[in-house]
This record gives sequence, C-alpha cells and structure tokens, in this order.
Amino acid sequence: MTGGTSGPTPDGRADDGPTVLAVRHDDLDGLRLERSGSNGRPVPHAPSDDDGPDEHGGAVGSDGPDGAPQVDVDTLNRDLMALRKGRALQSPGLVPRLGPALVAALDLDLTLPETELRRLAQSGIVEAAQALAGDLREAVLVSLAVDGWTNVPLLTDRIDAIATAMDRDARTARRRLDAATRQLADALASRQTGEPGNPFAPTGWYVESLAATMRLDSASARLTEDRVIVADTDGLDTVTATLSVQALEPGTLPELGIVAEAGCRIRGAHRVSESHWRYELALPRPLRAGERHRYVVSFSADRDRMRPHYVLIPLRRTRRFSAEIRFADADAVALAWRLDGVPPAVLEDAHPTTRTLTPDDTGVIRVRFEQVVQGLCYGVQWRWA
Repeated sequence: MTGGTSGPTPDGRADDGPTVLAVRHDDLDGLRLERSGSNGRPVPHAPSDDDGPDEHGGAVGSDGPDGAPQVDVDTLNRDLMALRKGRALQSPGLVPRLGPALVAALDLDLTLPETELRRLAQSGIVEAAQALAGDLREAVLVSLAVDGWTNVPLLTDRIDAIATAMDRDARTARRRLDAATRQLADALASRQTGEPGNPFAPTGWYVESLAATMRLDSASARLTEDRVIVADTDGLDTVTATLSVQALEPGTLPELGIVAEAGCRIRGAHRVSESHWRYELALPRPLRAGERHRYVVSFSADRDRMRPHYVLIPLRRTRRFSAEIRFADADAVALAWRLDGVPPAVLEDAHPTTRTLTPDDTGVIRVRFEQVVQGLCYGVQWRWA
C-alpha cells in the first residue's frame, strides 16, 4: 500500500499523501507563513557574508485577507540573495544568516538544533524550487549549497560551476541565477495565497509523527496509522489521506476498507485509479495555527493480492516515521530489507538493499526514521518464504 496524508498502507507505501503495501504512503505537508519564527520571538536580521555588506531590509508584510501575514517578495528575494553568499545553507551558525522573510516563508523554529533547522530550511527550499524550470532550479539550488555542493565554500566557485553547466560565461550565469532566485522568492511567497492547489497535496498542516502498524498475520492485511499533525493555518477542519495499494495482478484488487479509529471521521472517499484512493477526514473541531492534533485511521485489504512492501514516500514535511510489521511468525519471510531514503525506482526494482532485517521471535519487524526527506522512500520490503 502507498498512503497519503493519512500514512502508509498495507502494500507498503504511504504518503500524507499516499502509502504503498505494496503499501506505499506519501505525506504532503504544507508551509506556514508568519511574521516571526515559530517560537513567537522576533526573527533576527541576517548579516552579510564574505561577498560584502548586505542588510536585510523591509517588513515581512501586512496581513492578507484571511489574517495571515503576507511575505513581501522583494524582501524575501533579498534574504535569498544574502543567504547564498559564502557557504550558504551549510554556513556554521546558520540562524543569523536567515532573514526574517525567509524564516516566515519556511515557517522555521529558530530554537531547533542547527542540524534540524538546516534540514527543514533545505527541504522547504527544494520543495518550492520544483516550480522552476529544470536548469534554473538546478542553478538556484547549487547557489544555496544544497546537498552535493556542501564542500564548495565560495559562491563564486559555485557560479563558475553553474556557468559551465549552462555553457555560458560567469556574468551571464549570474544574471540567470539572479532571475532564478527571484522566481524562487515568488514561489515561496505564493504558498500563502490561499489558492486551492492540487487536491493530492493540500496545504494547512504538517506531520509531526506517524506511527504505523501493519498486521500480515491473517488473510486480511490491516494497516493502522497513528498521526500527530500540526496545523499551520487557522481554521483547519479537514485533512486528506491517500493510499496506494498495488496488486500482484492488474484488475484483481477489491475496494479497501477504512475505519476512523480516533480523532476524525470519514467525510468522503474517492477511488482515483485502480490502485490509488483519496479520503477526506473531518476533524472534531477547527484547529488553530500551531495546534497539535492526533488522529488514527485503519485500512484493510486482501493480503495475498498485494505486493510485498510497506513504505512512506513523504510529499509534505514529516518529522518522524516509525513502522511495525507483524508477520504470522519469524519464518513467514525469506528475506526482508530496509528502505532508508531511497528513490522510488529502487522500490519498484524490488532488489534487496544491504540493510537486511530479521523478524523477532514473534514475527515482528520494527523500523524508525528520524531524518525524513520529502520524495524518498522509507519502509520495509520483503520476499515471502
């Protein structure tokens, strides 16, 4: 199974967004825009880096029609231009490098440990950059020292690399980079416009934790997802859960069973395709921005018709994910392996990784993931004995 906002499904994939069981799950978490950091304290101004003085000016913005602070695009662009200097996102002492508009747009809590703060900032920027054309997206991510560029400490060296990739001189590359940075600022600011967006990736909350239990010790597979979400907008009263259950043979998968166990009720169900479902879950009452809420849902399907994996593919911000898979006994599987942040193609290949897993004496496998990156696969895949 693959799950969505609700979490992983029995075939092994989950999302807050979809899950795959051949449950696969995708978690879709939105961003929150505020005038200050999530800790409620004023956001410090970011000083300039080695390329010379550059002050963060301007206000985060005025309140929008729904009372949400509007991020000023010009200020956000200046924050991004200042951040990309020197080591950019990899700078030690990251907090003073983050301008107020950028902190608001990414909904960053400045009290978090620097490693976690850097991860969340990078994740939010990468997500927003998906709105850019391929070459511009790559250029702006290189300039901000995302991932593979952590060992290139100077912006000028990263711009030289961008120029080489574009087959242009450094001056032209910098001009295109400036345009890409402005587009990234626009993409970040547009997160709070209130437009409905894609129904598979609604905004309004993120997942603080997802704990899933999948029972495969009977003919009917049963997946229970226990989530703690945090609202990032006032008035959140509905969340979505998506689940993908891939059948061993096309056309052999019946309807899924779903039960609202706690903290929600089922408002609507939509079978989008043969293998993908989307559910609307009504919350007991509207949540305030920053408020936590726990809800539990369970899914059931014919175990023998599903592919042997259970994974989460988060498409929204997800801080922690854990899964417990219960087989009939320790000899039920011939081989099991851990998928720890791998591309979805690795899941489809079904080739064992080097991180093999063994059920305990009661037939249970447990996995836990603390550093979850959007768009990658986390979970367990196996071969039946």
